[in-house]
Amino acid sequence: AAPLGGRGGAWLTLAVATLLLPRPVLPLGLADGGVRTTEVVGRQLIVDGQPIHLKGVNWNPVPKGGTHPKDLNFRGFVEVDSALMAGAGINVVRTYETIMDRDVLDCLWRHKIYVLNSVYINANDPVDVVVEKVRALRDHPAMLMWVVGNEWNYNGLYA
Repeated sequence: AAPLGGRGGAWLTLAVATLLLPRPVLPLGLADGGVRTTEVVGRQLIVDGQPIHLKGVNWNPVPKGGTHPKDLNFRGFVEVDSALMAGAGINVVRTYETIMDRDVLDCLWRHKIYVLNSVYINANDPVDVVVEKVRALRDHPAMLMWVVGNEWNYNGLYA
């Protein structure tokens, strides 16, 4: 079995800020025509009217001996990793790079795993990439939150 990919490091994300700051109900149009709603009540995340307790991991599937991001392989690891994660009770993954492959998102969703998808990692990328990524994926049921930034001590987003 392939190991769960990942790397350490401190991170502050929009997803965390969403849980700490009061927000309105946010509707998300889904591919099946339905609408997902997400809101924060106190410190509780509510998805489609139901409270959810997130149990997650940072998922960065790079094979042993590989390097990030050159050897990042969501498609090659998703079948085994999602089964392992679901078996461990994990219901959300946070990524270091955007998962744009809908087949990968489909596999995660079959295992009832939500995605906190990184859409903007550092200030070297044009801001327009965020809009393109969100528009391309916003109707997928696995999408729960968009992550902006990683390892804020060097990403240049706060400068």
